[in-house]
Amino acid sequence: MDASDLSRILPLAFLSPKLTEAILTGRQPADLTLRKLTRGVEVPIEWVKQDELLRG
Repeated sequence: MDASDLSRILPLAFLSPKLTEAILTGRQPADLTLRKLTRGVEVPIEWVKQDELLRG
C-alpha cells in the first residue's frame, strides 16, 4: 500500500462511535461521503470535534 493511501485511510479507524454507527446504519448526513472523509476535510482526533464537524 502506498504511504499516501495509508495516510488518508488510517484516520477512519479513529472515527467516533456515533459517526461509525450512523454510517453503518445509513443515518449519516447525505454529504458525509468517503471522499469527504478521506480527501475533503482533516478529521480531528477528538470525537466531540468530529461530531461537530461532520454531523453538523
